[in-house]
Order: sequence, then C-alpha cells, then structure tokens
Amino acid sequence: MPFYEENKELLRQGVAGQYHSESANIDLEEFQTFEDRSYIWEQLARAKAFNVGQVITACEIEEMKEVFLSKWYENRVRGDITENEYVTLIRTEQFIESTSERIEEMLFIEYL
Repeated sequence: MPFYEENKELLRQGVAGQYHSESANIDLEEFQTFEDRSYIWEQLARAKAFNVGQVITACEIEEMKEVFLSKWYENRVRGDITENEYVTLIRTEQFIESTSERIEEMLFIEYL
C-alpha cells in the first residue's frame, strides 16, 4: 500500500474518490493495451492465491481474481489518463515492477 502510506493526509482530505477514479482508468488502460492479455488471463485463472504479508490475504486475492476474470472490463469506456494527478501510468508501472520483485523474493524465501 505504498500510495496509501505516501498520501495518508491527502486521503483524509477527501481525494479518495479521485484516487479510485484514476486507478480505474489506469487499470482499464493497462488491460486494453497489454498485448499478452489472453496469456495473462489463462495464468490468472490457474493461479493459486497466497497471503502477502500484512498487505492482503489469499481470500481477498481469490475474490478479486474472480471479479477480474468475470465481467470487470466489459462495457467500460476508457477515461483520459493524461490528467491523472495521483495514479499515473509511470507510477503504476513502477509499482508493478517493484511489487513483483518483492513478491518473487517472498515466494522464493518461503520455499528455501
């Protein structure tokens, strides 16, 4: 939850709606522009959920997985992400990269 930690005060001041709107637009942008979407969807359907430290439980991951695999992206219109203030494409891609590395390390350590 890096964004939350970095922006606790702003969230208290009421930018949560803007944050969620920007997140949804970035999410849809990533989904619609990702070339290997079919492969990722197949892998997601087969993936086993794990608890990730104090961040998220396996149960929560399973619930979100089912939402994503069902109708999450149907009939959604892409929003303009060029004006995003909090959730930008660059920050999202940096988050994905760093978090993927952390999760990989956590899983690797667990199986040593």
